Amino acid sequence: MTGQNTYIELSDLQSLIKRRIGHVESWVRVEIESHNEVRGHHYLNVIEKSAGGVIAAKAGARIWSSNAGIIDEFRSVTGRGLEPGMSV
Repeated sequence: MTGQNTYIELSDLQSLIKRRIGHVESWVRVEIESHNEVRGHHYLNVIEKSAGGVIAAKAGARIWSSNAGIIDEFRSVTGRGLEPGMSV
């Protein structure tokens, strides 16, 4: 289909990912690149860097206000809030 835009529906992408990796019961280690709080919702950009410090992967992450209590728990255990440059 030369010259035409091709796309995949979000639900199809989600199904493809689920078929490829299944259900993952693991934590993902990331570095926080940026963190903003707006009306109780937390918006993050998270990255993975190669050994040479080059960004190898980047994604957006959200913590909705209904789940923001986990940040308070994190702060009480670590003594720190979510900060850019922090690996979690």
